[in-house]
Amino acid sequence: MDTSLKETALVFNALAHPCRLCLLVSLARKQICDVTTVTHLCGQRQPYVSQQLQILRSLGVVTGSQDGQRVCYHIATPRIEAILRSAGLLDQCPPD
Repeated sequence: MDTSLKETALVFNALAHPCRLCLLVSLARKQICDVTTVTHLCGQRQPYVSQQLQILRSLGVVTGSQDGQRVCYHIATPRIEAILRSAGLLDQCPPD
């Protein structure tokens, strides 16, 4: 199987989870977010959000950068944001 097909399947797998999708939409709108901010936006507990962010990170969908005591997350590639936009998720949801 083509490597790009496998990578695309992993991206869609990441998008198939409601919490991870919420995280990605929030990150796409804010461009950069820390766990505390994203936890508030998605209405989930911090350990659960951290777990979902770790999954997204392991799939290469988001990246994290150290900013003092916190880690700031952002979408790893413009392709992810394009998928969210083409699905209408960035336009239909109310702003955060």
